[in-house]
Amino acid sequence: MQSTDTLVSFAPSEAPTQVSSTTTLAPLIRRDGSITLGFLTHDLRNTVLTPEGGNYSNAIYTVITDDDDKRTVVYRGQEESQEEIASLQRYGLRPDQITLGRNEKPTKLSGWLKGEGLKSSIGMSVQILPVSFVNEFHNKFTWKKDQGTLMALYPSNENIPIAYYQPPRKRFVDGKSSIELPFITLSPNFPFQDNRSSSLTLRDLLLVSIVEIERKRREKEIGVQSAGIRAMGTRMEAIG
Repeated sequence: MQSTDTLVSFAPSEAPTQVSSTTTLAPLIRRDGSITLGFLTHDLRNTVLTPEGGNYSNAIYTVITDDDDKRTVVYRGQEESQEEIASLQRYGLRPDQITLGRNEKPTKLSGWLKGEGLKSSIGMSVQILPVSFVNEFHNKFTWKKDQGTLMALYPSNENIPIAYYQPPRKRFVDGKSSIELPFITLSPNFPFQDNRSSSLTLRDLLLVSIVEIERKRREKEIGVQSAGIRAMGTRMEAIG
């Protein structure tokens, strides 16, 4: 059996189906102590994150993006909970902004989520990583490339990952293609401290960073594809 996999991008998806009640489903702790959380859609602009094997009623987080792709809001639980943990506003010519916490003041997105690969969609590379962010205590965390398409999250000055993110992948097994939904794995050493009364948790910030990294990766991929088409057209004109 031969198996390969590649990253895949998707057109804008519809918002997740809304449900009227929430069902608690405890995350499955694997034998090695890790916990896997799965997304229910390929496109993270509109999705739900649940414990492994969960459904919409088990939502840990819900991500909703406006139809014009200008504003994204991340909620704990379902959207109806109104427990907004972050909102991202995109302005085009003006700097994008992020609000971390429901009643906090917005700040420049580039001041919180930092990485050379985030700065421009121009060029022939979709490389985004490394990308870093900080919590309110100014502790720095950095996403780095791991094996294949996997991303690994490292605390500052440490060489052991505390979490992994696997983007959506198009897999080819024995000549047949299938699409694997994205997921997050929290390592046994992931710090689960929860200070919701005064701050966002690291898990909150981890999710918000992933949503924006995926959006930027998709944006750059479209830019590279467009550049390739234009270059091909130029070559054909020269030949003609």
